[in-house]
Amino acid sequence: MIDLHIHSSASDGTFSPEEVYGKILESGVTFFSLTDHDTVAGIPEIYKVLDENKTTFIPGIEITVSRSKGECHLLGYNIDYNSVYLESMINFVQAGREKRNKGIADLLNSKGMAVDYQELMEKSGTATLGRPHFAAYLKNKGYVKSIQEAFDKYLAVGRPCYLENSGVEFNEAVNTVIKAGGIPVLAHPLSLYLSWGKLEEQLSKWKELGLKGIEVYHSSFRTRDSQRMEEIADRLGFLKTGGSDYHGKTREERKLGFSTGGNPVPSSIEEGFRSYLIQR
Repeated sequence: MIDLHIHSSASDGTFSPEEVYGKILESGVTFFSLTDHDTVAGIPEIYKVLDENKTTFIPGIEITVSRSKGECHLLGYNIDYNSVYLESMINFVQAGREKRNKGIADLLNSKGMAVDYQELMEKSGTATLGRPHFAAYLKNKGYVKSIQEAFDKYLAVGRPCYLENSGVEFNEAVNTVIKAGGIPVLAHPLSLYLSWGKLEEQLSKWKELGLKGIEVYHSSFRTRDSQRMEEIADRLGFLKTGGSDYHGKTREERKLGFSTGGNPVPSSIEEGFRSYLIQR
């Protein structure tokens, strides 16, 4: 089984990288990537426990890209996680993330919820704080009954305590991944909220900027969505990737190795990825 989109507690997942790897072994996934948001902190932890006789690991990252509409994330695969270029970009994004998170805390406080930012950081146990951590905090404090309720009432896009991540410019993110020896791939393209025609037009423009692939299989996609993404990838000559976008307990419906329509990521994704690595 294959899964090229996985998060750990190094960002907004609920399990440590070591725990994630244990679950990978249990799930039967043998070809995988850890793609935490705006951090590579979990990668050394994976290497500490990695059994190369059982699994193939592709070091990765998911970078927050600045965009006025929708969410834009760039996956970087097969990166040198010690790259100084990557480190510089991560530091920039993390500074923007901290500013945004403190803003969210202020908004929640203004709604009558006592959010202690330092306590939240300590309980989350990660430098890469995200909205799922706020949601868990609100649930533990009794302000909401579930993580989903926290998003529905306060933290989702358009809700009163939502603030955008600033991120970096698309071309900067792509160039940084390339400088780090990696492969830049657009994550879950439908989150851009573009029509199919405009999406293909945008992807064509981004290809000229160095984009190498698109995520054609994702847990939020319907079967027809992935079929259309594959067709676009073929027309534009993109590498195809796929994964669960696993986060652990905060999104329990997402299972390691499973993606579009609740089905396993096709074996063709691994075959294409391995072939791409050999040819590049």
